This record gives sequence, C-alpha cells and structure tokens, in this order.
Amino acid sequence: MLVGYFGCIGAWKINQCALSFFSIILTLLIVLELASAILLVQKQEHVKHYVESSMYDTIQNRYNSESAFKNAFDKIQEEFQCCGVRMYTDWLSTNWEADGLTSLNVDNKYSAKIEHGIGSYGVIGKNVYGPVPVSCCNNHGKLLYHENCGTSFVQAPLSTYAQFLNTRGCVDVMYDSVHKSLNTVVAICVLLCAIQIVGVVLSVLLCCFPSHHK
Repeated sequence: MLVGYFGCIGAWKINQCALSFFSIILTLLIVLELASAILLVQKQEHVKHYVESSMYDTIQNRYNSESAFKNAFDKIQEEFQCCGVRMYTDWLSTNWEADGLTSLNVDNKYSAKIEHGIGSYGVIGKNVYGPVPVSCCNNHGKLLYHENCGTSFVQAPLSTYAQFLNTRGCVDVMYDSVHKSLNTVVAICVLLCAIQIVGVVLSVLLCCFPSHHK
C-alpha cells in the first residue's frame, strides 16, 4: 500500500521524489522475488529434508504428548491419504502406542479379521509388530474396522494389514503435491516481475522527463 501510494502520488503530481522512491522500492522487490524463485527451485531438497526431519521429530517425540502436533499430523495423514514419514512402518520405531490397547485385549468380534496374520513371523532384531493411528487407514480399512482401525493391528506383523492402510509416506505425497504447483508459482513470480518492471520503466520515464507529461 505504501509503495502504491507513492507511485500514484508520483504519477499524478509528477513528483520526482515520490517516483524515485517508488522505482527504488519496486526494483528491490523485483530482485527479492527473483531471488526467492531461484532459491525455491535450487533448495527443494533442503526444504524436503527439513520437512522430513520435522515430521520424524513429531511422530517420535511429540505425537504422543502434544495434542496440537497429534491433531496436525492426523490431519495431514487423512487429507493426503498417507501414513508415517517415509512409509507406514515408521510408526513401529516410535514411542507411540494405542491408548490402552495391546495384543491381549483386542475385541473378539475382530478376531475373524486378524486370524490370517497368525503364523506370520517378524524379522529377528527388528520390531515389525505394532499399531498405527486411525488416520493411517484407507477407506477399505475404515469400512472393515470402523471402530478401531489401525489401533487393533497388533496380533500380526504390521505388513499383514497393509491392504487396510495408506502405504505411501507423507513426506513424498506432500512433496509431490507441492512440486506439481511449483511451475505455477514460478510462472506467477515471473509475471509479477514483468508487470513490476513495466512499472519501474514508466516511473523512471516520468521522473526523468517530467516536462513532457505536464
């Protein structure tokens, strides 16, 4: 608004000070916008790594104790139809556990749905058993396990229940979603810069040749 005000006043009154201020600030904005667009393209992997680290920190240290982080991550998993950071098995390496639910107290009415997992063996030295949040479940899983999908997946290796889960990791799904919009964002930046460059050129012309516009 401030820059626009000086631009309007400068063009209306042919005020060289206002036009000069308008041109300088607009030029700085153009430089900053172009720098942001270049950084956006060049630093994609750095941003992805930062987001990935933050997501791992959330599920390992904050999900079970801070409701704000829990609600945020559940919303991400539901909206993007994903589970975990890289994949759904990320939950097996966290301290998260389904509240009050163990492999010993799964309701009997679900036993028919999980008996196919009996006889499956985990990898020695690696935890392959454990629940996942309800937000990890796909539509098929929510239909069959409408009360405790994910939290009851404890009587067999988690991979046994993969058909009921969103198996893609959230960091890849979110990155793909953002990456699809990247070209649009860059195109908008270029268009804005082009319009602003026209504004700078016109303001410089008005500033340098005021007598021709009186």
